Amino acid sequence: MIPVEVVCPYCSKSLMNGEHPIKEAPSIALWGRLPSSEGGAEGLIRLSAFYGDYQIETTLVIPADVVVEFICPFCRHLLASTRGCEACRAPMVALQFPRGGRVQFCSRRGCRKHLIEFDDTEEQLRAFYREYSPFIEG
Repeated sequence: MIPVEVVCPYCSKSLMNGEHPIKEAPSIALWGRLPSSEGGAEGLIRLSAFYGDYQIETTLVIPADVVVEFICPFCRHLLASTRGCEACRAPMVALQFPRGGRVQFCSRRGCRKHLIEFDDTEEQLRAFYREYSPFIEG
């Protein structure tokens, strides 16, 4: 699996947390909020940075099928994408790559839909390959 590095698309601060790794790589640290129908609790959610890995660590109790709001822990901006999940229709969460492009994942607990997209596909795929080829070839 390939570890990704992401930043907030609004304040550009790194969302990577090297002090709390998951599977020996910095985790992605986001603030999460449950819907009011589930009590509205909030807390830190750490995601695995390995693309395709669904491991999370959180003190929040997130029931299956619940849609979570993901928020930047720095600027407190809601990280919902304009795209809805093709699998379950929940909002997607969009995080930016530092050199362009973004990774998106479904906000519904248990849905595994995720994707990577680039603005300038040719250039950003080259940059992505340069950055991550050691993990692909390894």
